[in-house]
Amino acid sequence: MKSKFTFVEVLIASLILAFGAVAAVEMSSRAHLQTYDVEDQWAKEHLVALGAEYYLLFGHDAEFPSDMLPEGFSIDCELNEAPIGDDVNEEKYDPLNGWILGEYTIRLYSDGNEIHTLTIEKIVAEDDLQ
Repeated sequence: MKSKFTFVEVLIASLILAFGAVAAVEMSSRAHLQTYDVEDQWAKEHLVALGAEYYLLFGHDAEFPSDMLPEGFSIDCELNEAPIGDDVNEEKYDPLNGWILGEYTIRLYSDGNEIHTLTIEKIVAEDDLQ
């Protein structure tokens, strides 16, 4: 006895296969877009980390070498006294032997627009604060 599929059965199977293919293509496209977004975020984080390492080694007022960044990018650093929360005993944060808690703010710019910021707290000499 021969087994025959009806037109409706073939049509339903084709639709299920088509929906599966569309779903796979959509998932793949979404994954590619997320990969580009994550790669862009990683690149920004990498450049800011590079700046943080430089400024922590050479000081906040050092001139960052422009040849270490891609074209159109720049980076700067600012050092201020670290803010102290309201619920903290402020006496613990008073300067001690000429040292105080400072906050480095490193900003990454692309074509003059700020695109990423990193803040790092570090014990610094009081004389280093702006």
